[in-house]
Amino acid sequence: MWGDYGDILISGMWVGDGELQRTGPFVPPISFPCTGDIVVTNESRRLLESSGLIGFLFRPVTKEHIVRLEWHL
Repeated sequence: MWGDYGDILISGMWVGDGELQRTGPFVPPISFPCTGDIVVTNESRRLLESSGLIGFLFRPVTKEHIVRLEWHL
């Protein structure tokens, strides 16, 4: 499952139903944590909802474990 540590740094990984482990505090606007699901920030969600596109289903994500790491710098 871990395969590529770069992907884990960017997107995190699911550890339970809606529970996400990832690095922080930086979160990209859209990420793909290992399962085919897509995680979007609140700002990205607002943009998608106001775009007129249909078919999105949003569910809350629990930040199960966030490791502070400024990897994006």
